[in-house]
Amino acid sequence: MSEHTVIAIKSSGDAWELDVLGVPYGGPNNGRDADGEYFSSQTKLYLDKYPTVPAVYYHGYDENGAPASEPQIIGKTTGYEVKPDGVWFRVLLDQANDYARRVWEAAKNGVARASSGSIAHLRRVAPDGHITHWPVAELSIFDAVGKRQPANQYAVALPVAKAVYAAAGIDLPDDIEGEDDSRPEAGAEGAEQSAPAVKADDTPQQATTSNDPKEGIMDEQNVQ
Repeated sequence: MSEHTVIAIKSSGDAWELDVLGVPYGGPNNGRDADGEYFSSQTKLYLDKYPTVPAVYYHGYDENGAPASEPQIIGKTTGYEVKPDGVWFRVLLDQANDYARRVWEAAKNGVARASSGSIAHLRRVAPDGHITHWPVAELSIFDAVGKRQPANQYAVALPVAKAVYAAAGIDLPDDIEGEDDSRPEAGAEGAEQSAPAVKADDTPQQATTSNDPKEGIMDEQNVQ
């Protein structure tokens, strides 16, 4: 996994653009993350179903770790590229959003972090920890200062995803509709981890069928 996985792009224009390693292959612990799970080039990401993905600040929480009254949509993806270390997303930040400004400054200073998010009932994990299906439905990016630190991959319940897409003005693919249940094959309760979404000392425990956008499963990404 590369040391810096979100990069502030320098351009001749005024746009705030980031390159984000949203789906890193392998992990820091013998090729796996802290929960013994990992992405690979064989992981099905359904990128054709999600051509534009919203960028959200801190999985819907504010800078103090409290649930925001509504998710802060700080931008959206404009494309992606598959590289040897994983799938990189180009993110265009919304300059009118104060949280997007926080992220932009953090990225330039090397203290930003990001996590990819999926739909809980659509994700799949093999017995050996290989994440086989992970529809990338959102990217959360934030300034990693103090307790604001990433954990592992983050799976959101479908109602949460609907709210995030609606706030971003992006259409959620019709073919992901369905009950956000905890079917064993969906891995809704244990897929990426059974730990808090961010940190045990400042966030609630995982509940992927909850409407709390931060209860779920995340994968650590660094942001430069």
